[in-house]
Amino acid sequence: MSPLSILKSAARSLLPGELFRRAGHWYRRVIGNRRLRRIYYFGFSRYCPVCESHLRGFVAHHDDPEKKFDSVCPVCGCKGPHRCDWLFIQGYRQRVAGPLRVLHIAPEPYLGRCLAALPDVEYVSGDIREAMGQVRFDICDLPFDEGSFDLICCVHVLMMLPDDAPAIREMFRVLRPGGVAVIENPVAEGQGTLEPATAAERLRLFQDDTVLRLYGDDYRSRLSAAGFVVEDNRAGASLSLAAQRKMELYSGVVLLSGKPGKIGLHAPS
Repeated sequence: MSPLSILKSAARSLLPGELFRRAGHWYRRVIGNRRLRRIYYFGFSRYCPVCESHLRGFVAHHDDPEKKFDSVCPVCGCKGPHRCDWLFIQGYRQRVAGPLRVLHIAPEPYLGRCLAALPDVEYVSGDIREAMGQVRFDICDLPFDEGSFDLICCVHVLMMLPDDAPAIREMFRVLRPGGVAVIENPVAEGQGTLEPATAAERLRLFQDDTVLRLYGDDYRSRLSAAGFVVEDNRAGASLSLAAQRKMELYSGVVLLSGKPGKIGLHAPS
């Protein structure tokens, strides 16, 4: 049992029901206050480019307590791949002239606010779950016309789907020619995609039985089969090694998928 669980159990046994409920409400407001977290974690060892916080350190994700694979910003909750993606999106917005229409699927709250705040952007978000975005939809049957969006952001969604092919085809369909889809999922190089048949096996391998697959070397071909041009996201490659370490950018495979057209992945300077 984690220290937080022990503390919660002790508080429940010591405090009357109403007082426990109020204490919980107060605790959630405190830990949910980004200004307080920014102050508490302030330092110069690390930097999150998404929320622009200077930090004494990133924190571990509950599925990765030793930070073997990734780390989390304690202020905005963004992980290493989010930080890589955001660097690309910022650069893309600066290089592409004119308004952009952005679709954010299964939106992460803070990343969504950052996308919506980009200059001259029409931001649309949605999820299959109710009240998790502006529009409720199934990613395998998007309610938008062909070529509706210039940029799509879809992070850690395909690995949760029983069949990812229809979702990939739908994102390709609603992306305009020359548009870019940031379709982020963990990828293990040097092997094929791993899709355990049972929930118990998924829990053992992934520590989460809702994750249906870990993509392998065939992830690129799954995206290109729908028509995407696939390239590695090298948005942080121009930074010094010290800057990359300071942001703790994800060192694994981070891909970008472009729809062939006038601008595409290589936006003009």
